[in-house]
Amino acid sequence: KNIHASVSKQANLAVGIDALNIAKLREDIKERISEVIETLTRLIDFGFRCHEDNLNGGMSVPLLSVTLASEMAIFRSTDLATLVNVDDLTLLIKEAGGALLDPRLAPPKSSEPPQLDEATSTQMVRAINKLAVQAATGSNRANSIVALTRLQEQLSLYPDASEDPLFNSRLSRIVTKLMTRVVKAEENVASPYNTSEMDMEAVICCLEDTLSASYKAEEENKPEGAAVTRNFAKLVLTSILKARGDSTKLIEEMKDLEIDPSTSALGKLLVFCSAELGIPSSTHPAERLDQQPDIATLVSAVGSAPQGPARDEAVDALKRYKSTYGDSELNNHLQDVSAAFRAFILEQLSENPSRQSSTKNSSSMSERIKSLRSKLSATEAVIQSTVSSEATSLSQQPQPQQVSLHSHHQDDVSTGASTTSGSLVSSSTSNHAPKEVHNASSPRPSVKAFRERLAAAQEKRVGTTDGSEISSQPPQSSAGSRMAALRARLEAVKVQTNLVDEEN
Repeated sequence: KNIHASVSKQANLAVGIDALNIAKLREDIKERISEVIETLTRLIDFGFRCHEDNLNGGMSVPLLSVTLASEMAIFRSTDLATLVNVDDLTLLIKEAGGALLDPRLAPPKSSEPPQLDEATSTQMVRAINKLAVQAATGSNRANSIVALTRLQEQLSLYPDASEDPLFNSRLSRIVTKLMTRVVKAEENVASPYNTSEMDMEAVICCLEDTLSASYKAEEENKPEGAAVTRNFAKLVLTSILKARGDSTKLIEEMKDLEIDPSTSALGKLLVFCSAELGIPSSTHPAERLDQQPDIATLVSAVGSAPQGPARDEAVDALKRYKSTYGDSELNNHLQDVSAAFRAFILEQLSENPSRQSSTKNSSSMSERIKSLRSKLSATEAVIQSTVSSEATSLSQQPQPQQVSLHSHHQDDVSTGASTTSGSLVSSSTSNHAPKEVHNASSPRPSVKAFRERLAAAQEKRVGTTDGSEISSQPPQSSAGSRMAALRARLEAVKVQTNLVDEEN
């Protein structure tokens, strides 16, 4: 409690020590901060197993609470947190991660009685989680990156045989999440990865050592652990390149540390990350463009990428490698991985029928809509043209009375049969014929002969008119049927277009 009171500068929480001595205690803690962190971290381990199992599951909740609060106060104080060394920070993060995975803090199974009440376990999990995040992000940034990278290397490449592999795998994911928090915190500062504020030499050397160890582990038939480690290093390297915008400065820093940018493990990953981010090579472009991407990194990226756009990008990158360099290296690499992982990679590389079908259906549906709309427009144009032509034809057709009178006048002049069609022709002729005959002045002496000729002409015209009526009806009926058919077709096209739009 006095340690918590001193580092949090709350003298009223101290027990048996006045405010002046609390201030002096804080100075003593500052001088020995790494030793204090190591001791408090051991207290966390002790607090989880200091009682009998029947008492809070063997845990001392008061001891854990004050210990977690003391360490949280240290990492919230900038002057103290930046002094914690890498080894003690690594130990604390590993202990906190292990505590989060303690089954006593997990929700109890329905068939087992809870070892802790739900409220207490929830508060403990929240406090441990906050401490892990605060320790990772509140410490010296270079120390945090190095500590997390070393811990990931230890969990993935050199696991303790006595530890549960599943536990190590889950703890590895926690460490990866913490590193994500760290790089995001660094990217949000005014000048990220600035050598004047951050020990980039330590970060670069750590990344090179970890990547070299991953290649060595791969040779020792540990492909999955090697892939996890390289992806972890890639997370950090990608963040550095994004923040700086190019690889020039990083390459110069590697050269100063006598790390070859072309042949070293870090250099190979640098080439791959630069190409993936679209960052041009700045010192030896031809050499880096010819550098073949690392097949193990590409394969591991597919395995670790979450489902969605990230997975698609990783698969596309592996497909580009296969089309450019062939599949011999890929096949050799897949021989060293597990059968399940190999089947997964091959499945991802194979064509996706459902995706192709979806694309094809989408494309054909789009074409179908365009075709239907084109047909609709054409049908409307045809109907409009037909209606206009029919209206023009009707407007130009002479009135029945005029046709009848004109036909009868032709009979008077030529005494020939009229061929003009119309239902009123016959009646018009019979009505006007007597008047015209009566008014006609013929020089011929035989009136009877003239009347016979007139009657014969009328009979012939009646026969012709009847025939014309019969022959003229079908065209009128045909035009109406054609317009009705066009209208029906237009309605059908509209209905089909609406159905397709609703399906989309």
